[in-house]
Amino acid sequence: MSAKSLPLKLLLGLLLLAIVSGAYFYHLSPPERWLLFWGAKAQAYANAMLENGSVPKTMSDDFIDVLVTSDPKGQTVLFSPHDTHEVAVIYAPNRSADVLVYENTSAKRIRENWYALP
Repeated sequence: MSAKSLPLKLLLGLLLLAIVSGAYFYHLSPPERWLLFWGAKAQAYANAMLENGSVPKTMSDDFIDVLVTSDPKGQTVLFSPHDTHEVAVIYAPNRSADVLVYENTSAKRIRENWYALP
């Protein structure tokens, strides 16, 4: 292997990685894309809301542009960003069914503890 071909192979490998990553991201549904970026913070936020009824000040600005509604009795937290109507996800840590009924609407399970409203 010559030293001149190594940068070309590295560049082609990075290009292939970028194409595969882009294709994966493109095929995700909008709720799955939202969870990809916000899932960990949203889960911590939801757990704090369900345990304490409020969130610590350090977390309070994380979801300032998101409508967040909690139901401590039903153990669910709804996240719906203001800028898009395509995304409405529900965090339900004590549910394991594939479908969750939320206010007479069926939400489909998209990840463990996470459901998407249509």
